[in-house]
Amino acid sequence: MSAMLSKSKIMAGLQCPKRLWLQVHHQDLAAPSSSPGIRQGNEVDAVARQLFPGGVLIDGYSLDESLVHTAQAIAQSQPHIYQATVSAERVLIKADILSRTPDGWVLTEVKAATGVKPEHIKDVAIQFWVLRQAGVSVTKAQLAHIDTDFVYLGSGRYDGLLKVTDVTVEAAALESQVADWIQRYRKVLSGREPICDIGPHCSTPVECEFIEYCDPYKGIQHRPDVLPRIGTEKLASWRQRGIFEMATVPDGEISEQQRVVKRAHLEQRPVVGENLAEVLAQLPYPRFYLDFETSNPAVPRFVGMHPYQHVTFQWSCHIERADGTVEHREFLVPDSDDPRERFITSMIAAVRTDGPICVWYASFEKTRLHELAADFPPYRAALSSIVDRIVDLHPLFVEHYYDPGMNGSWSIKNVAPTLDPAMSYGSLLEIRDGGAAMEAYLVLSDSRAEPMRRADLRAQLSAYCKHDTLAMLRLVVAATSSRLEGYPSGAS
Repeated sequence: MSAMLSKSKIMAGLQCPKRLWLQVHHQDLAAPSSSPGIRQGNEVDAVARQLFPGGVLIDGYSLDESLVHTAQAIAQSQPHIYQATVSAERVLIKADILSRTPDGWVLTEVKAATGVKPEHIKDVAIQFWVLRQAGVSVTKAQLAHIDTDFVYLGSGRYDGLLKVTDVTVEAAALESQVADWIQRYRKVLSGREPICDIGPHCSTPVECEFIEYCDPYKGIQHRPDVLPRIGTEKLASWRQRGIFEMATVPDGEISEQQRVVKRAHLEQRPVVGENLAEVLAQLPYPRFYLDFETSNPAVPRFVGMHPYQHVTFQWSCHIERADGTVEHREFLVPDSDDPRERFITSMIAAVRTDGPICVWYASFEKTRLHELAADFPPYRAALSSIVDRIVDLHPLFVEHYYDPGMNGSWSIKNVAPTLDPAMSYGSLLEIRDGGAAMEAYLVLSDSRAEPMRRADLRAQLSAYCKHDTLAMLRLVVAATSSRLEGYPSGAS
């Protein structure tokens, strides 16, 4: 009997046949995901159902029950069917919304994206094919996606959040290829694991969950892919030539910075620029080390906000004085209300009116501050003053510091542990990156969340953001006290 396929499995095969094969035969090799994308997608789906009201949701059933309930809904007079479950030729789909019209059914695929992408058309084409094979007369296919011009006016009014684009012609043009895709991927699944090299397809259109498994440099101590700004094409060219070790990478094919990184790895000692301590020592006191955490939901929650606009819900600040004393201050949204104005006022009070404000990747903090100034005009002058005081530590360390333990990345998460193992982010629990922090905020802002879980996440968010600002402080103190030792970055 031929293998059962689904729309998602065919889409995985179109991205990479090996990904499809692993999903079916070795799902245990997949890396866990902390992305808030699933929750965001569910929120967009819920809004879409509000905009197509009066339908029936096919949910909470077994597969066989879902197929039966969908067939019953099609036979009855339901105006809309949400998550319509249909199978034909052993291919399964779940259509986001099927709408009944006098001329036939309209298929609406809902996406949290801000526009129509090529993979969306393939997605719709597969559904088109299955529905027609199953005898469902679909006369129109459309994509409902986020309209970034939408402004939330409150009271749960989301009319206009989704822009509907007719993709009938484009999907129909691909429909003839669907049968070929099905045949191809059934053959893939019946055979051995495909041999596929890594490349841009590993992260397009989605991040593949098997990247670590497919890593061609596993077990190699000095990996050439940690060289900064090495493109996938160059790495592929090297692999074709048998270059899998940094030691065999020709110096003539890499930049000066890449040669410095290469030497640091091969000699296993850090690179420290001669001027780093001098530049940092010139920073006056008090010094403020500041970090933000934000969430950018597809479905805006607060009045006046656009889709994917950032909600600043947390800051941490370590304050270093000339006498060596250090104070820590912080803000974390206390409830599910709009936190932005309280974020602003508490931050202004913490950073005062003078002294450098050190951040890591200044463009992020500056952009958020400009957004806040635009939305809260009374604080525009104070926020502009904060922007003017910002000092970006990231480019200073990119220019003057590299340690082999950073593995080619100048993220604060990679730099800090090379100085102090206690600053490893592995010591944190669930929240170790911005994606996990966003997910935690979504739970905190949900009044239905269990109180003990909320309390636990609050403690973890506090520890995570505090870790970032303490890491910056320790890096600056170490650099200015000559504790960062190594050969000069310009040495050859």
